[in-house]
Amino acid sequence: MADASDSQVSKVVNLVKELPQFSIRFKLAITATMVAAWYGAFFLPTTNRIDTAKSVLAEERKRTALGRDIESMRAEIKRAGERLPSTTDRHAWVEWILEGVRKQPVKVLKLDPKPNVEVGPYQAAVAVLHVSGSYTEVDEFLQWLEGLPRLVRVTQITVNPKDVQGAPGTKNKTVIEAQVTIMGILG
Repeated sequence: MADASDSQVSKVVNLVKELPQFSIRFKLAITATMVAAWYGAFFLPTTNRIDTAKSVLAEERKRTALGRDIESMRAEIKRAGERLPSTTDRHAWVEWILEGVRKQPVKVLKLDPKPNVEVGPYQAAVAVLHVSGSYTEVDEFLQWLEGLPRLVRVTQITVNPKDVQGAPGTKNKTVIEAQVTIMGILG
């Protein structure tokens, strides 16, 4: 057995010694064949698996991003849902606003209800409040509007200062008349 393995080794050694005698074309053909075999046997399957893995990864990233978006939207809906009234009655909304305004230091001059408008899937009641008071009173009123527990948006404010004469011998008092257009989402 040792003779058989020695003879095989000697054949390989002789073949390697004769290798420089082979022509350049033969060497190029063997190299090209080996590169083609490597490309077909190892590179292509690996590349295909890498491409498949990349596409699966991209799909999973999209799915994960979509899941995050859904969770974010659920949190927004929950947060906004707490600020929506339980009723869609426009008159109840106007009464609720008037009840709150009466507790404010401003004087209500006029309330003009306007037609409802659509805001996404909801209806919104619109009203124009005409109020008057000092600068600080109007400021407190606007801060009250901003902090309401329901979804209310101030869409327009028009402010007109007016001088009101005080008692004789006293300085004139400046009163602010404000026209505030508000929109409230109905449930």
